Amino acid sequence: MKDDLDARLAVHLHSHGLLSDLQREKFVEAIFDAAIEEADASFIEDQNIGDVLTDEERAELLTRVKSEVLPRVSEYVAKRRREWSGSYDPSDHFDELSSNIDSLVKAVGGEIDPVPVMTNLRMEIGFAVQRLADDYEPPEEAPSAPTAASNVEAAPIDNLFRDVDE
Repeated sequence: MKDDLDARLAVHLHSHGLLSDLQREKFVEAIFDAAIEEADASFIEDQNIGDVLTDEERAELLTRVKSEVLPRVSEYVAKRRREWSGSYDPSDHFDELSSNIDSLVKAVGGEIDPVPVMTNLRMEIGFAVQRLADDYEPPEEAPSAPTAASNVEAAPIDNLFRDVDE
Protein backbone atom coordinates (compact mmCIF):
# COMPACT_ATOMS: atom_id res chain seq x y z
CA MET A 1 0.00 0.00 0.00
CA LYS A 2 2.81 2.42 0.81
CA ASP A 3 3.89 2.43 -2.85
CA ASP A 4 0.36 2.90 -4.21
CA LEU A 5 -0.24 6.28 -5.84
CA ASP A 6 -3.85 6.47 -4.62
CA ALA A 7 -2.65 5.85 -1.07
CA ARG A 8 -0.02 8.57 -1.45
CA LEU A 9 -2.72 10.98 -2.66
CA ALA A 10 -5.06 10.09 0.23
CA VAL A 11 -2.23 10.58 2.74
CA HIS A 12 -1.33 13.93 1.20
CA LEU A 13 -4.94 15.11 1.22
CA HIS A 14 -5.34 13.96 4.82
CA SER A 15 -2.20 15.77 5.93
CA HIS A 16 -3.67 19.00 4.57
CA GLY A 17 -7.14 18.41 5.99
CA LEU A 18 -8.64 17.91 2.54
CA LEU A 19 -9.72 14.27 2.83
CA SER A 20 -13.46 14.07 3.43
CA ASP A 21 -14.79 11.83 6.19
CA LEU A 22 -16.22 9.42 3.63
CA GLN A 23 -12.93 9.25 1.72
CA ARG A 24 -11.01 8.76 4.97
CA GLU A 25 -13.34 5.92 5.99
CA LYS A 26 -12.81 4.23 2.61
CA PHE A 27 -9.06 4.65 2.93
CA VAL A 28 -9.10 3.24 6.47
CA GLU A 29 -11.06 0.27 5.13
CA ALA A 30 -8.38 -0.20 2.44
CA ILE A 31 -5.67 -0.08 5.13
CA PHE A 32 -7.52 -2.77 7.11
CA ASP A 33 -8.03 -4.92 4.00
CA ALA A 34 -4.37 -4.66 3.01
CA ALA A 35 -3.22 -5.55 6.52
CA ILE A 36 -5.56 -8.54 6.87
CA GLU A 37 -5.56 -9.88 3.31
CA GLU A 38 -1.93 -9.20 2.36
CA ALA A 39 -0.15 -8.93 5.73
CA ASP A 40 0.68 -5.38 4.65
CA ALA A 41 2.43 -3.36 7.34
CA SER A 42 2.30 -0.01 5.55
CA PHE A 43 0.32 1.57 8.39
CA ILE A 44 3.30 0.80 10.65
CA GLU A 45 6.20 1.30 8.24
CA ASP A 46 4.90 4.58 6.80
CA GLN A 47 4.00 7.02 9.56
CA ASN A 48 1.94 9.14 7.16
CA ILE A 49 -0.36 6.20 6.43
CA GLY A 50 -0.52 5.35 10.12
CA ASP A 51 -1.49 8.94 10.91
CA VAL A 52 -4.73 8.51 8.97
CA LEU A 53 -5.89 5.99 11.58
CA THR A 54 -7.41 7.12 14.86
CA ASP A 55 -5.99 5.58 18.02
CA GLU A 56 -9.08 3.35 18.26
CA GLU A 57 -8.76 2.20 14.64
CA ARG A 58 -5.08 1.43 15.11
CA ALA A 59 -5.80 -0.56 18.28
CA GLU A 60 -8.57 -2.48 16.50
CA LEU A 61 -6.33 -3.21 13.54
CA LEU A 62 -3.51 -4.47 15.76
CA THR A 63 -6.00 -6.70 17.59
CA ARG A 64 -7.10 -8.13 14.25
CA VAL A 65 -3.48 -8.55 13.13
CA LYS A 66 -2.80 -10.52 16.32
CA SER A 67 -5.81 -12.80 15.84
CA GLU A 68 -6.18 -12.99 12.04
CA VAL A 69 -2.78 -12.37 10.45
CA LEU A 70 -0.02 -13.75 12.65
CA PRO A 71 -1.63 -17.19 13.10
CA ARG A 72 -1.87 -17.54 9.30
CA VAL A 73 1.76 -16.90 8.30
CA SER A 74 1.91 -20.11 6.26
CA GLU A 75 -1.10 -18.97 4.17
CA TYR A 76 0.62 -15.70 3.30
CA VAL A 77 3.79 -17.55 2.31
CA ALA A 78 1.78 -19.96 0.13
CA LYS A 79 -0.06 -17.07 -1.51
CA ARG A 80 3.20 -15.25 -2.17
CA ARG A 81 4.72 -18.45 -3.57
CA ARG A 82 1.87 -18.71 -6.10
CA GLU A 83 2.58 -15.13 -7.22
CA TRP A 84 6.19 -15.90 -8.22
CA SER A 85 6.72 -15.37 -11.94
CA GLY A 86 9.75 -17.61 -12.30
CA SER A 87 11.78 -14.88 -13.95
CA TYR A 88 14.06 -14.13 -10.99
CA ASP A 89 15.78 -15.92 -8.15
CA PRO A 90 13.15 -17.15 -5.66
CA SER A 91 15.33 -16.38 -2.65
CA ASP A 92 14.43 -12.67 -2.99
CA HIS A 93 10.72 -13.25 -3.55
CA PHE A 94 9.71 -13.28 0.12
CA ASP A 95 11.71 -10.29 1.39
CA GLU A 96 8.76 -7.89 1.50
CA LEU A 97 6.48 -10.42 3.22
CA SER A 98 9.18 -11.21 5.77
CA SER A 99 9.69 -7.51 6.49
CA ASN A 100 5.94 -6.95 6.83
CA ILE A 101 5.44 -9.85 9.25
CA ASP A 102 8.42 -8.68 11.29
CA SER A 103 6.92 -5.16 11.52
CA LEU A 104 3.51 -6.54 12.48
CA VAL A 105 5.00 -8.75 15.20
CA LYS A 106 6.90 -5.79 16.64
CA ALA A 107 3.80 -3.58 16.51
CA VAL A 108 1.74 -6.11 18.46
CA GLY A 109 4.52 -5.99 21.03
CA GLY A 110 4.47 -8.04 24.18
CA GLU A 111 0.99 -9.39 23.49
CA ILE A 112 2.46 -12.41 21.69
CA ASP A 113 5.66 -14.40 21.76
CA PRO A 114 7.45 -13.39 18.54
CA VAL A 115 9.74 -16.42 18.43
CA PRO A 116 7.20 -19.01 17.21
CA VAL A 117 5.78 -16.63 14.59
CA MET A 118 9.17 -15.66 13.19
CA THR A 119 10.47 -19.25 13.35
CA ASN A 120 7.40 -20.47 11.47
CA LEU A 121 7.83 -17.67 8.92
CA ARG A 122 11.48 -18.53 8.26
CA MET A 123 10.68 -22.23 8.03
CA GLU A 124 7.76 -21.72 5.62
CA ILE A 125 9.80 -19.34 3.46
CA GLY A 126 12.70 -21.82 3.40
CA PHE A 127 10.41 -24.61 2.20
CA ALA A 128 8.78 -22.32 -0.37
CA VAL A 129 12.14 -21.17 -1.73
CA GLN A 130 13.27 -24.79 -2.07
CA ARG A 131 10.13 -25.66 -4.03
CA LEU A 132 10.46 -22.61 -6.26
CA ALA A 133 14.16 -23.24 -6.80
CA ASP A 134 13.27 -26.58 -8.39
CA ASP A 135 11.41 -24.67 -11.12
CA TYR A 136 13.87 -21.79 -11.44
CA GLU A 137 16.19 -21.70 -14.39
CA PRO A 138 18.76 -18.92 -14.05
CA PRO A 139 19.24 -16.85 -17.18
CA GLU A 140 21.98 -18.07 -19.43
CA GLU A 141 25.18 -16.13 -19.16
CA ALA A 142 25.79 -13.91 -22.15
CA PRO A 143 29.08 -14.66 -23.85
CA SER A 144 31.65 -12.28 -22.50
CA ALA A 145 33.59 -9.97 -24.72
CA PRO A 146 37.22 -10.85 -25.33
CA THR A 147 39.46 -9.26 -22.76
CA ALA A 148 42.89 -9.98 -24.20
CA ALA A 149 44.51 -7.16 -26.09
CA SER A 150 44.66 -7.72 -29.80
CA ASN A 151 47.94 -7.74 -31.66
CA VAL A 152 47.11 -4.89 -33.98
CA GLU A 153 50.16 -2.92 -34.96
CA ALA A 154 50.15 0.73 -34.01
CA ALA A 155 49.15 3.05 -36.78
CA PRO A 156 51.59 5.83 -37.68
CA ILE A 157 49.27 8.39 -36.07
CA ASP A 158 49.60 6.51 -32.71
CA ASN A 159 53.33 7.21 -32.75
CA LEU A 160 52.70 10.95 -33.05
CA PHE A 161 51.96 11.41 -29.32
CA ARG A 162 53.86 8.42 -28.03
CA ASP A 163 56.52 10.47 -26.29
CA VAL A 164 53.86 12.43 -24.36
CA ASP A 165 52.76 9.32 -22.50
CA GLU A 166 56.32 8.19 -21.68
